[in-house]
Amino acid sequence: MDITLNRLIARGPLWSAEGVTHQDIDKLVLGMLTLPFQGDEDDRKYGFAHCGRKDDVLYGMFVQKFPKTITDYNPETKEEINQAIRDTGEYLFVFYPKKYELYLQAKRSYDLPGTTEIIKRFVGVMKLAVGAKGKFLVSTFDYTEDEVDRNRILDIFYKEADTVTELELEDFDRQLIIDQKAARGDKYQTYFNPIDEYQPAMEAAALRFGSNTEKVTVKAKKNESFKKDPIVRAMLEGSRKPVRIVYKKDSEIHTEYGITKKKEIITIESSDFDLENQIDGILARLEGVDTLRLTKTNNLKNSNQTELFE
Repeated sequence: MDITLNRLIARGPLWSAEGVTHQDIDKLVLGMLTLPFQGDEDDRKYGFAHCGRKDDVLYGMFVQKFPKTITDYNPETKEEINQAIRDTGEYLFVFYPKKYELYLQAKRSYDLPGTTEIIKRFVGVMKLAVGAKGKFLVSTFDYTEDEVDRNRILDIFYKEADTVTELELEDFDRQLIIDQKAARGDKYQTYFNPIDEYQPAMEAAALRFGSNTEKVTVKAKKNESFKKDPIVRAMLEGSRKPVRIVYKKDSEIHTEYGITKKKEIITIESSDFDLENQIDGILARLEGVDTLRLTKTNNLKNSNQTELFE
């Protein structure tokens, strides 16, 4: 089962990231869990459930009840029977108050409100949970675009890493190579060092590679490194979106991502979604750890939260 999360950014946040404490987040969690569901009609109420805190992160479910008509077929009378029921849409959310980011599950259904309306209702209920004088008041949450920090990956590759064992690169463009050379004052990138006579040929290869390539993933053999590899340097020179780098620094292995995506897709290896037992894996994925698949463990339930669904 795949879960798609939209990454949203707070507009007009009325709090300082530096001033956020665990007590502040716990207070918001309590407000979310004790706030009654909102809405004028019983079958269209909405609110929060299964909320909790993990370090500096708040997580939970935003619940939207909605009416739905199901059709049964009577094989004896050969008649269709319509029955009105009340169903529930559950939206996983993960809130990073120190980064002003909200990850909110994307769902499409004819019966459910659109995503823009869900965000509006989420913000409205969050304001009630916060209270008039509480922290975390916000105008709304806006959609984001992919954010690329190419310079960070370059700094790791050339300056910080002792060894580089994996790279994932996207969006190749020969013009980027030309622009970078112009910025260096017509100097060659040091693909080879110190064999200067090889530089022109390697630059030509980098330009050709940048013209023809869409995506590359490289992984070194055991005890080998790409840090001084001229071919990998040529790849890196032409990539506008270095997605991921795995490297060793001070005898420790690190993974860093150069792109923060506007959407994250998380795979749950289970027919059931159990937030309390799977939140660690979800947070690991959102925070750039290579834990892409989450395994269901024991099912824990909080009776006080479950009552909100009934």
